[in-house]
Amino acid sequence: MRRPHSSLGVALVLFLSAAAGLAAQNRTCDLIDSRLVNSVTRTDGRVSHVSRPRFLCTDGTRIEADSSVTFEANSFTQLFGNVLFRDGPQELLAERAQYFSRAGRLQAQGSVRLTDLDDGSIITGENLVMLQAGAERPEDDVTMRGGRPHARFFSKAVPVSDELQADGTRPDSVELEGPLPDTTGGLPPPADTPAAPDAPPDSLEPEPPPGPPMPFDVDAD
Repeated sequence: MRRPHSSLGVALVLFLSAAAGLAAQNRTCDLIDSRLVNSVTRTDGRVSHVSRPRFLCTDGTRIEADSSVTFEANSFTQLFGNVLFRDGPQELLAERAQYFSRAGRLQAQGSVRLTDLDDGSIITGENLVMLQAGAERPEDDVTMRGGRPHARFFSKAVPVSDELQADGTRPDSVELEGPLPDTTGGLPPPADTPAAPDAPPDSLEPEPPPGPPMPFDVDAD
């Protein structure tokens, strides 16, 4: 997720990374599961009323809801109740939504919650408009309005360790080059002195585990 900014004091505009592809131009969505389907053919095309629909689109987008109405002539679907919209690593929950699959445009209303499943970032609000990435947009364009939009982002985890110097060593570390000086005076070791075991090659102290990611919140004005 990218850093949001306010627009006119009420809008929270965010740009979220997504894979762009030419396939998005011809995006279509198929009904892969449902409880009940009732279709009516009209002069302007077929209209399908579906209970508990599950859609899968050609670009990998997944959609679920309690019910839906699809107008096939213009690739438009209305979604009602417990809407779930999964677009790559981004998951959206809302009470209602309208999706234009051909244009890659999603509108959602009611307790909207958008989560980046990769890093845990969360954006909440009451009204969302998403323009999915495609040939004309290299990234998803998401605008959240209403209900005082709020965003929580997480910084990347960093190792909990001492600071390293520019050459990659710790401030208190010492490097020696060449053979070590002979401190035995050229005498052989005593006969009863056990031989020192060979050190395993490339033996290094394990790196400390990374610290937890630090959250930071952003609210619209």
